[in-house]
Amino acid sequence: MKSFILLICSCCWMSMAFGQTHKQWSITEYPDSVGQNSNLYGFEVDQQGNSFCIQHEVHTTNFSDLYRLISYNPLGQQRWKVGSDTCNGLTCYSSYLSLVPDEQGGVFAFSKFEKLIGPISQFMIRLEHINASGTVLWTNDSFNFITYGVESVKPHLDKNGDLVVAMNGILDLNQFSDFCFAKFDTTNGNTIWHIEIPDQGPSAGPLGEGITSFELDNNNNLCFVGQGINSGILVFRNYRGKILSNGTLDYLLYNNFSGIITFGSGANQLLWHANDEAYILLSDQLSRIEKLDPSTGAISWTKQITHDSAKVATFSIQEYQQTYYAFSNLRYQILDSSFQGFHYTPWQLMITKFDANAGTVWEKIIDVSNDTSLHDVKTTQIQFCDHAIYAAGTMYNANLSNDPLITLSKMDTLANIIWLDTTITDIATAGNIQCDSACHVYMGLGLNNTYKVIKYGDSVIVNPNGVAEVNAPLWQAYPNPVSSMLYLRELPRASLVQLINLNGTVLKSNLVSGDRLELDVHSLVPGIYIVKITSGRAVEYRKIRKE
Repeated sequence: MKSFILLICSCCWMSMAFGQTHKQWSITEYPDSVGQNSNLYGFEVDQQGNSFCIQHEVHTTNFSDLYRLISYNPLGQQRWKVGSDTCNGLTCYSSYLSLVPDEQGGVFAFSKFEKLIGPISQFMIRLEHINASGTVLWTNDSFNFITYGVESVKPHLDKNGDLVVAMNGILDLNQFSDFCFAKFDTTNGNTIWHIEIPDQGPSAGPLGEGITSFELDNNNNLCFVGQGINSGILVFRNYRGKILSNGTLDYLLYNNFSGIITFGSGANQLLWHANDEAYILLSDQLSRIEKLDPSTGAISWTKQITHDSAKVATFSIQEYQQTYYAFSNLRYQILDSSFQGFHYTPWQLMITKFDANAGTVWEKIIDVSNDTSLHDVKTTQIQFCDHAIYAAGTMYNANLSNDPLITLSKMDTLANIIWLDTTITDIATAGNIQCDSACHVYMGLGLNNTYKVIKYGDSVIVNPNGVAEVNAPLWQAYPNPVSSMLYLRELPRASLVQLINLNGTVLKSNLVSGDRLELDVHSLVPGIYIVKITSGRAVEYRKIRKE
């Protein structure tokens, strides 16, 4: 059960809520005056806590795509916004694909831009370097790489500071996507080398080949895993390969699997160890881990992740202090008399610690919530930082059937829960999480028509407006301080909004069916007031200052 405590005095205010006390701030980015459907297409955080977002909108009149880069400082204030080049209207447009922070407050942005070459639209590659103040230092379109479609995998900076990008590109209209790689000089964006690997499919038909994960070793060689599929001829492959630091292919190996299997299964992740050891996570029909010899591509051993009769889906493998962790979602199938004939138990998180020889050190199944009204947690994101594990997922509340809870939990390296934070939202999947050097956690969430960035931490911070806030809800109250009209946005559906003074007197009370409300506070005496939001069993508070 959620419990809430409100302490009101002349000089302080505090709220405590199960699963809400670790959110430091949240910001919401709405579409601007010419756009609609503000979606999050990319999210990165540097070690200082600056966050970088790829915002995608659709133009309200001509329905063209609009892409922008937006950066926020560690306090959640917008630093700058950079728009993509429209390239003369409908004949060419640029879309950002991926970002890499330069760790000096700026970012490298990798994008594609479309041109009509004769009657056919083709895509070319663009690289930009934007500094901490939002100034574009350089833009480079010189990479002579023309495709009929391209998507990038998260790029990496190598040991020399050059940018290495893995791409899935359609090189031929008669083919599906193929493996492509390039390295760029980060001082000017010039291409150092690039390589495109032709389709590896059988004579019966080409494969749609895609890179899912890649890493760089200590000598700047590139190792990658990927997938190849053609369901029409029932061919599915897991690939593993190596590109040398000079851009030449060292090896490309694969295993064949029969049956119709879609993308999203197969070789999903490559985990790299500082000693140039590598581990592959595969999740096609069974969750298993392979140890890879990067020098030859040989597989040393295979470890299957199981737990008695449970259905196990391993979604991440991580290394910490030369030990390894596999993170899986687990549930049981229970036979019953329903039309379907069975039902599933709620999802649980299982953590398996294993060593370099495939031995299981320990295994633990975690009940993230001890509240029986909160159940079915499906974890999707994992980050390690300073002897702690951060896990983000989705929890379904039986009393709020239309509002899943986005969860973030902090655990020690023995999988003991330190704290849990929940946030009501209108999406069903937790966003990407990343940590800064101080182990604050940042989450990027793509919502319906908006996106959010949320910062979590162990302690309370002071918001930029100077009002200390322990429990920062997702709904917005602005301006704060306020002199006349107070605007409330993104309110929970069917909520009771109350304005309370420090004596506990309810000054205003409104039942709200939508997600917004305006309160006229011009006649109030200057001082501190509390906005209380009640929605179902959930109660949230926000402190405001009247000038």
